[in-house]
Amino acid sequence: MLRGEIIMCKYDIQIGHRYGVMKGDRRLVFIKTGRGGTIYGHQNKYLKLAAELSARTGYSVVVSANPPDSACELSKEIGEITSVTGEPDAILFVGVSNGALIGAQQGWMVEKIRAMLLINGPLMINWLKTKKGLEKFQGDKVELIYGSRDPSFPYVGMLDRMDSEMCSYRVMEGVDHNYTNETNMFCRVVTQFVTGLSQGGAIGNYDE
Repeated sequence: MLRGEIIMCKYDIQIGHRYGVMKGDRRLVFIKTGRGGTIYGHQNKYLKLAAELSARTGYSVVVSANPPDSACELSKEIGEITSVTGEPDAILFVGVSNGALIGAQQGWMVEKIRAMLLINGPLMINWLKTKKGLEKFQGDKVELIYGSRDPSFPYVGMLDRMDSEMCSYRVMEGVDHNYTNETNMFCRVVTQFVTGLSQGGAIGNYDE
């Protein structure tokens, strides 16, 4: 059972400083921020993104903070949050920077994750673990996105070596690791991925 004070605020539910929740149906978008990221983000970008996704899809949306000195166990975090949201039928994972690395390396361990969007995940950190995790993933879709000014951009060719039919990647020209001055583009990339799936993709197959 998740411990922590449940606070009603700008999110439908906020659990301490760890999770922000927009309540919706039994499909869940789980957003893991980058190292040091809060549930609000710069200029409230994660709050705005969660509200937009919830309004457009009707899904439940959770934003998970990523404190600088924390070690994330993804399956545990999802277990904690579903004690509040209820057990989902399907999960769509969105990871940013270190959050993307967590998804790549641990997403395969969570059976209900059906699709992942991984943004600017470091390719220089334990590449073999990342590659193995992505190849083990048994969901429907993984999309990796890198900015052409991200430190990992010189290494994106390594993604071609993966033995996985469900993984694809693309490069955003002129974008750096933090999407500096490109917050609207960042939110648009995530929203298009999620709504695209809701219109007949992986997570959209769970309509009741």
